[in-house]
Amino acid sequence: MKRLRTDTAVLRFEHLQLANKFVQASVAHGGPSQSLQDEFLRKNKELSERRYKTKADYETARNVCRNLRMETTPMTKTTTAHGVIAKIRSALRPFARI
Repeated sequence: MKRLRTDTAVLRFEHLQLANKFVQASVAHGGPSQSLQDEFLRKNKELSERRYKTKADYETARNVCRNLRMETTPMTKTTTAHGVIAKIRSALRPFARI
């Protein structure tokens, strides 16, 4: 959770820097040029995608841990190593396609 907060804080700061740069450039030149607007929109989209990806990666990892915890109780009943490996694989299977 701490890493998620740090990563999102860094991306939020980059977003604010981008917006500040856009506003300053718009005021300095008497209005935003089309190339400045295009660059801002492109970078804004990239940062937004990175923010959503960071959160999605965190939630995926959290779900994997939750699934493994839920599988722990049946694993204690399994006596062979093959059974334990099969349980772990079945817990990770939904995330193999991501």
